[in-house]
Amino acid sequence: NGFWQPVKYQWHVLKLMEYFLNFTKSHTPQKGKNVGIYGDVVFGKNVRIGDNAVMHGPAYIGENSVIGNNVLVRHSHIGAHSVIGFGSEVARSYLGNHARLHNNYVGDSVIGNNVACGSGTVTGNFRLDEKNVSVNIKGEKVDCGSTKCGIIAGNNIRVGINTSFMPGVKIGSNSFVGAGIVVAEDVEEGTYVTGEWKLKKRQNVATIKPQ
Repeated sequence: NGFWQPVKYQWHVLKLMEYFLNFTKSHTPQKGKNVGIYGDVVFGKNVRIGDNAVMHGPAYIGENSVIGNNVLVRHSHIGAHSVIGFGSEVARSYLGNHARLHNNYVGDSVIGNNVACGSGTVTGNFRLDEKNVSVNIKGEKVDCGSTKCGIIAGNNIRVGINTSFMPGVKIGSNSFVGAGIVVAEDVEEGTYVTGEWKLKKRQNVATIKPQ
C-alpha cells in the first residue's frame, strides 16, 4: 500500500528524494541578510546560510552545511558537512555528504559523497534536440524517461575549473577530471581525465590607448 519506487537505475534516487523530503524534522538555520526560503525546506543542525541565498522546497540541507552568498537551491538534497559556495545553483539534484561547490551549476544530477568541483564547472542536463536523455548502462543506451538528466557521479571525485559535463554522463568513484574540458562520455572508476588543447600565439599588432 502507498508509495512505491523501485531503485534499478541511478536516477530513481531523485524520485525517492522527492518523497522522503516530506518526513524529516527541521532545525532553525543561522541566516544572513535577504535570505529567501519558499516552500518546505528542511534544515539539519548547525546550518549556515549566507546573504541573498534563495531556497525553494521541497529541499533538505544537511547538518553543519553552509549555503553561501547568492546561492540558489531548488528541490534538492544537500548532504551533511557540505559547502555550496558563492554563486552556485543546485536544481532537482541529490548531493551526498561533504559536497563542495563554488560558482557551479548542478542540475538533475545524482552525486555521491566527498565530491568537489572547481569554479565554473557545470553539468549539462538538456539535449539540444529536446529528446529524452539516455544513459550508458553496461554498453546499452537506456532512456532515463526524462528530457532532463545531468551527471551520475560516485564518491571521492575532484573536478577542475571550467569543465563541462554532457547530459547523462557517469563519473566513477575515486576519479580526477581536469580543468577546461568537455566530458561527453563516461569516466570509469579510478580514472584521471585530461583534455587535449594547445595555446595559439601570434604577435599583437593592435594598440590599446592608455586611459
